[in-house]
Amino acid sequence: MKVLITLVFLYTSLSLAASRVGEWAAYDYEESTPTSSLKGILIKEVLAVKRMKSASGKLENHLQVSSKLLSSGAATKEVIKWEPETQYHNALDLNLYVLKCRFIAKIGKIEKIKVKGGSFNACHVKDQDTWVGVVPFNFILHIRNEPQLFQRYELINYSWKKKK
Repeated sequence: MKVLITLVFLYTSLSLAASRVGEWAAYDYEESTPTSSLKGILIKEVLAVKRMKSASGKLENHLQVSSKLLSSGAATKEVIKWEPETQYHNALDLNLYVLKCRFIAKIGKIEKIKVKGGSFNACHVKDQDTWVGVVPFNFILHIRNEPQLFQRYELINYSWKKKK
């Protein structure tokens, strides 16, 4: 038992110490409103990590995230902003979330999902069209269908390491 606890602690320490700079995910992206429609590739990437004060005044890690939209027939649009690290879970936290999903029905249920980026055992979040898996930026597939807004992200590629 001591060995198991030591290994879990060591793994946790290493994953927390690892920089998240370079994590990226690419999605087929679609968005439509009553007045506009947009399709393209959305690439999200962690550019930097910095300790900053949150809205509550606590010091927390924030990720500088680039969201670059490559759409056909339009100029590339890139937005870079600082976001709380807690918004995007690391690989260890995502593994734990998917494991909890397997046993706690109020979170969701485990489903095998196949998207352009591969096949995954993902947590289909309860009461949402969202599948969360062990990938940077959490989403394997996310569909938001409201009266004034439709959005769809489908994972097409990702890496926990910086693009070469």
